[in-house]
Amino acid sequence: MNGSLVARAVKPLVRARMERRPRDGDDEAALLAARAALDEICGRMVPPPGVRFIDEPTAGVPCERIIPTTADSSRCILYLHGGAYMLGSRVSHRGLAAHLAHAVGVEALLAEYRLAPEHAFPAAIDDALAVYESLLERHDPGSLLVAGDSAGGGLAIALGVRLRDEGLPLPAGIAGISPWTDLAGTGPSLDGNRATELMLDPDRIPEIADYYHPDHPAEHPWVSPLYADLAGLPPLLLQVGDEEILLDDSTRLASNAEALGLDVSLRVWPAMFHVWHMLAPVMPESRRAINEFARWGMRVLGEA
Repeated sequence: MNGSLVARAVKPLVRARMERRPRDGDDEAALLAARAALDEICGRMVPPPGVRFIDEPTAGVPCERIIPTTADSSRCILYLHGGAYMLGSRVSHRGLAAHLAHAVGVEALLAEYRLAPEHAFPAAIDDALAVYESLLERHDPGSLLVAGDSAGGGLAIALGVRLRDEGLPLPAGIAGISPWTDLAGTGPSLDGNRATELMLDPDRIPEIADYYHPDHPAEHPWVSPLYADLAGLPPLLLQVGDEEILLDDSTRLASNAEALGLDVSLRVWPAMFHVWHMLAPVMPESRRAINEFARWGMRVLGEA
């Protein structure tokens, strides 16, 4: 399958835009330019009508509260944005978080965790933990979902592992959209999907990972949840495109979870690219993936 006509038309445009984006790196100006470019590109995603956005710092972390018109305020998605732990913000990801929250019918809290290289591991997971613990002050854990895309998807799963390790209440479910779960970069799809990858550069994965965890091994379970003992985690959803270099980050983690008897839903989308959900306003596969996320979210929240 090559995807819909819209998807086939969109892919060359995505590739061309990604090839023109500023390169992040050691130079501060280049990094700031790359961050601004991601905000500008992804920030164009139009949210569903009527969604309200409220600046709501939480536990010292900049956050944005996202409130769809029909949201159940007793339930919430803690959303952790992508961006290779170096990029991403409330600006870049508020549209995606709003579409997911609207589809599930709940509120979302979009956390702007600290970024590398200025703030290396464990800054991001410390911030995610602090925000989650603050949410527990006004929410039952069974009314919470933790979700994220790319690096944020890996961070969401790593947060679940840390919560389990520290004996803290677990959310109803954890979802990763094209999650980066293996910062050691050992997945065969890194090379196997090199020709079809639109968003990421496989040759830069080791360099970017080093910015995030310079003082810890890539196999640390809170850095790369692929290497974690996943026992005891709540239901997991993994959505990934079969053209991504990070495909095996999802398939191998799903296999690990299934071997432990966990409730894991692995959804490999044919002919889709990294975090294709971002194109929901124009691409049918994006909308269907968000609806799939919503059905899973409503199921696990209902069961909880």
